[in-house]
Amino acid sequence: MKKMQVGIKTIKDQVYNVLKTEILNGEFAPNERLNEQLLADRLNVSRSPVREAIKQLAGDGLVVNVPNKGAFIKTLNDKELGDVYDVRLMFELYAAERALENLRPVDVQALQNLRKGFVKSHKEANMRRYIELDMKLHTLLIRLGDNELITSTYDNIFTMVNNFRVASLSNPERFAESLDEHLGIVDALLAGDGEKLVWLITRHLTLAKGSVQKTILHEDDA
Repeated sequence: MKKMQVGIKTIKDQVYNVLKTEILNGEFAPNERLNEQLLADRLNVSRSPVREAIKQLAGDGLVVNVPNKGAFIKTLNDKELGDVYDVRLMFELYAAERALENLRPVDVQALQNLRKGFVKSHKEANMRRYIELDMKLHTLLIRLGDNELITSTYDNIFTMVNNFRVASLSNPERFAESLDEHLGIVDALLAGDGEKLVWLITRHLTLAKGSVQKTILHEDDA
């Protein structure tokens, strides 16, 4: 990874944002140890803001602190991963049943932009951009559900599986399937077809769950 310069204001927050972005983009391997000194050197800061940022990442569920060993990128076992996707499905189906009545013109425009972005990023094999759009679509759906408790909880749940999503989408077949699934969800929202939207979300998250679980099994066998 290249050296990065972090500004002098809110250093801890900037370090946190850099590390969180890198984790979500799959630039750290599951279970990889976070070396405070190496990170501080790369980001050109002292170890203190790195240590504080790692604590915040642990609170997000992205990092786990192991006594006498250090901080590691959090991974999930098959059961934990299944639980996360089951909760995501419950939240997104709740939102889907309420989304259409809360859809505003600005949301329609956002969905149209997301659709174009999905197609473009897939064509260019731009995984990072595709993942960003994926997160934006699901976050928009949750927001349209208009439940503040679900909205505030969803982000942490979503980020817990991001590393596995990146790994599973490295399979070209799954990447193409994911594109079709996301375009279907966008089109159902734009068409106001609530019944189809519920079916598509259920199918998408079920397939995504199976894909990331296969990714875990593959890593365990490696």
